Amino acid sequence: MTLPTAYHPVSTMTVIAAIQDPIQRKILIGADTLLSVNNLKGTHKKKIVKIGNYLVGITGSLRDIQPLEFRTDIFTDPDDGDIEKHLITHVVPAIQAALERGGNIRSSAGQSGMDSTFLIIHSGQMFELHENFVIVTVHDS
Repeated sequence: MTLPTAYHPVSTMTVIAAIQDPIQRKILIGADTLLSVNNLKGTHKKKIVKIGNYLVGITGSLRDIQPLEFRTDIFTDPDDGDIEKHLITHVVPAIQAALERGGNIRSSAGQSGMDSTFLIIHSGQMFELHENFVIVTVHDS
C-alpha cells in the first residue's frame, strides 16, 4: 500500500471519556483506539499517555502528542502544589515551544494553535488544553 504523496491529517472523531470522583480525588479515563487518516484505518493505543505524574488524553492529530509523550522535562510537578498555575505558567509554554520546534504549530489570522485538544489529569484534577493553548478546569457536574 502506498501512502499519498501529500499527507495531511483530516478531522476524525475520537472519544475520550473521564469520570471524576471529587471525594476520592480519582479520575477514570478511557478512549477509543480507532485511527483514521484519509482512506486508511487502523488502531492506535496511544490516545492516552502517561507522562511523569500526568495522564494526557488527545483528540485531533496524534502528531501533536508524539513529540511530547517522553518529555518529563515538560510535564513537571508544581513546587507549590498549584497545578493550574503550573500548567499555565510552565507546562503550556513548554508544550507550545516543543510543538513549534517540531513544526506542529499552525497560524491563521494572527492566531497560533495546534490541531488537537488535550485532556490533562494530575493529582485528581482535570484540565482541557484547547487548540489555542487555553487551559480550562474541568469539573464533573
